[in-house]
Amino acid sequence: MSRGLLNQMPVTPVKNYMVSGFTLLVVIATGMQVSLGSGGVDEIAEKVTVKINSNVHPGGSGVIIDKVGKIYTVLTANHVVCVDKLSTTNKVRCRTDTGATYTIQTNTGREYPIKDRQVLQKGKCGVDLATVTFEAEENYSVAILGNSDQVKRGTDVIVAGFPTISGNKGKDRTFTITYGKLTSDILPKALWGYRLVYDATTKVGNSGGPVLDASGRVVGIHGLADGGEDEKDCATGQRETGSPSVGKTGFNFGIPINTFFSLKGQKPPTSTVQPVLPPPPPVAPGNSPRRPTRYKAPTGPAVCPGTVC
Repeated sequence: MSRGLLNQMPVTPVKNYMVSGFTLLVVIATGMQVSLGSGGVDEIAEKVTVKINSNVHPGGSGVIIDKVGKIYTVLTANHVVCVDKLSTTNKVRCRTDTGATYTIQTNTGREYPIKDRQVLQKGKCGVDLATVTFEAEENYSVAILGNSDQVKRGTDVIVAGFPTISGNKGKDRTFTITYGKLTSDILPKALWGYRLVYDATTKVGNSGGPVLDASGRVVGIHGLADGGEDEKDCATGQRETGSPSVGKTGFNFGIPINTFFSLKGQKPPTSTVQPVLPPPPPVAPGNSPRRPTRYKAPTGPAVCPGTVC
């Protein structure tokens, strides 16, 4: 796997995961602690977040999670790349007779057609996730996947993506980051799997983009804005690809990254990022914290510091 920008951060491989034919290497940063608003996390977010363009909606976002050879894999919300769905109780199929096309645009501005799509959503109200691939000669950074069970109410988060702001839609959208906090612990259950709740500002076009913690690890995938109404029929929530249909309350939602691991039958990483602690002060030669010792002064007789010899 190519880590690009992440090569600047000391990393420790945790485990290789086989995810539908590709190897997902989960890594945890162990030598660097950064805070929201620092150039480090912002730059990481920009390097790994991609713009997903389509001829059937204003656009969405995604995050690069793997590279094998020239093939990159992007994790996103299923509704970003599967607009017209044929849903049954246990299966969702994307229609192929609508003429819908999708492309991936990276931080360099290069645009690539989507090669393959894997729908992870099972059923009409199932988890709203999908992976897509693109092929590129260029070297792009791959995101660090964290453990969403390690975040809680009050955790700082950053939401990255390409919203439709100032009338800019489709390919005209620009990369945007917003800051916020988780406003509750992870919900026990939620429609489409959107169990992360935060107050970071989002808009149409943010769907599928990463939710990162203060260390730059992906802890969720954004995709839903609260509409302030009963959503038990799977129809009221405002998923943020397309035109707004209901008023937003300010609460926004993401799918925990551990849900992705669960869908693939894998366990999330268990390591956590720790601040780098300064080394302990060196012990002076010839001294012990438990017992004073005699030493030879540069000149003169042997002495015992602080004692009578």
